[in-house]
Amino acid sequence: MFNISGVELAVIAIAALLLLGPQRLPEVARGLGKFLREFRRQTDDVRTMVEREFYQMDQEIQKVVEPVTDSVHEAMADKPANAASTVSQAASTSSNRFNSKWISSKSRSHRAAVTGLPDCA
Repeated sequence: MFNISGVELAVIAIAALLLLGPQRLPEVARGLGKFLREFRRQTDDVRTMVEREFYQMDQEIQKVVEPVTDSVHEAMADKPANAASTVSQAASTSSNRFNSKWISSKSRSHRAAVTGLPDCA
C-alpha cells in the first residue's frame, strides 16, 4: 500500500518503541488502527453513495433515451423524409423531461440536506 520494505518497517517500529516506550506503544497502535478502520469505512460509504447516484442517473438517462430511440426507429421505418423533424421533436421532449426530473431530484436532495429530513422520493 505504501511501498515500504521490511527493513524500513523495522526501523519505524524501533523508532516508535524508543520514542513512545513500551507502555504507550500498544495504546498508540490501537488508536491508529481504529483511525484507519474508521477512515476506510467512511471512504467505502462515500464510494458506495457515489456509485449508487451514478447508477440512478444512468437509469434515468436510459428511461429518457429509450423512447427517443423507439421514435427514431419508427420514424425511419415509416417515412424517411419526415424522420428529421420527428427525431428533433422527440429529442427536445425527452431532454425537457430529463432536465425537469434531474432538477426536481436535486431540489429534493438539497432540501433534505438543509432540513435534515430524509428524502422521501
